[in-house]
Amino acid sequence: MTPSRAAKDRMDRDRLIREANLLIEHPSNIKANFKRGGRSFVIVDMQQKTAGPGSNLIEEQEQFDGIHVVETSLDSPAQEVLAIYGNLRRIENSFRNLKSSLQARSVYVRLPEHVRGHFLTCYLALCISRYLEHKLNDAGKHRTPDEIVHSLNSASIALINPTQKVEFYGTSGFNETVADIMSVAGLTVPDTFEQPSTLRRKLKVFAAMRDLFTSTTTKNKKEKN
Repeated sequence: MTPSRAAKDRMDRDRLIREANLLIEHPSNIKANFKRGGRSFVIVDMQQKTAGPGSNLIEEQEQFDGIHVVETSLDSPAQEVLAIYGNLRRIENSFRNLKSSLQARSVYVRLPEHVRGHFLTCYLALCISRYLEHKLNDAGKHRTPDEIVHSLNSASIALINPTQKVEFYGTSGFNETVADIMSVAGLTVPDTFEQPSTLRRKLKVFAAMRDLFTSTTTKNKKEKN
């Protein structure tokens, strides 16, 4: 039980009581609401003299001020039920992340194997984002899954080739969230411009950098042609 929750419950109930008293004073307002849509076929027989406050209902609600009530058919202990309920909220939140930031829906592929591949990719992305969220929380740098996904999507590295003999890389979008993620992953945030050797060391990459990043110069030339 929390005092702030109890105060909010009392405030909400007082508002509803005021609205109920107004309806008691003007029962015709109740009937007016039943004249809209399908409710126009519902017959409400209400006499103004018999309308009154439901004191028993009010007293029943007062017992739960400040208490979060979970109704369940389980026979498990209360703490276990609350733990299950908490996990359910995390599952629902994960589904929301899948459909929003990870773009699991809408599906723009048709073949069954492509659909399975699409959802497998989204699920793996969800697992990685949740793992990063856990690592960031342990480091005292809380970030939501949406912040993690959007920040990582904004970070980019491009190979720049002004001449054939020169190779260096340009970076952008490495904001504070990306820096925190790289920190918990044991990586170093790259500078705006990097040489291949220093970039490999900071990102702990053991393959050729040219194989990983596409040259923006090459892309622009292909688009012009």
